[in-house]
Amino acid sequence: MTNSQKHIIGLVLYPGMTALDIVGPQTVFSSLPGVHIHRIWKALDPIKSDDGMMILPDKLFHI
Repeated sequence: MTNSQKHIIGLVLYPGMTALDIVGPQTVFSSLPGVHIHRIWKALDPIKSDDGMMILPDKLFHI
C-alpha cells in the first residue's frame, strides 16, 4: 500500500451490542496506515452496550 491510498471502514453500532465486537476491530484497524474508521448508527446519541459501556457514533446512515 502506498502512502496515498486511504481506506474507510464503517463499524455499525446498535443498542445492546457486545462492546468487544466494536473495540476489538477498531483497535486492529486503527493500527493500519491509511485507515479511517467511522462508528455508524441512525443517530449520534451514545449507544449502550450489553455491559453498560457507552459508545459514541460519529457517522449517520440513512434507512
